[in-house]
Amino acid sequence: MKHTLFFALLPLLLFACQSSFSGSQPMLRTELYFGLTWPDGRLITQTQWQTFLDTCISPRFPAGLSVLSAQGQWQMEDGEVVQEGSRLVVLLHDPSRKAALDTIVDAYKARFNQEAVLRVSSRARVGF
Repeated sequence: MKHTLFFALLPLLLFACQSSFSGSQPMLRTELYFGLTWPDGRLITQTQWQTFLDTCISPRFPAGLSVLSAQGQWQMEDGEVVQEGSRLVVLLHDPSRKAALDTIVDAYKARFNQEAVLRVSSRARVGF
């Protein structure tokens, strides 16, 4: 009897555990971590950051994004550990936007002489 009840309720339990919700759609959530220190130790100014955001990121993701201030730590190629202020940009987007993300990362590295921009992507269910 216990087994019969268990198997009868199993579909309900599995249905209740679904990760999607009404009106949601599959997307990627990408986090980009931008260090705010030039290699010589000078700080990238708020004006420089805002210009990059306005001219390079926002035009590629006009539907929206979030920018958070962060404090990060990074080990340089030479082994030195650097702590610096950072900006974290969170984007929710279609997987087809990979080229736009590559362009943003490459542009930041070139403009501010950075070794890297940390990029983390994961699947997300998004509803508005």
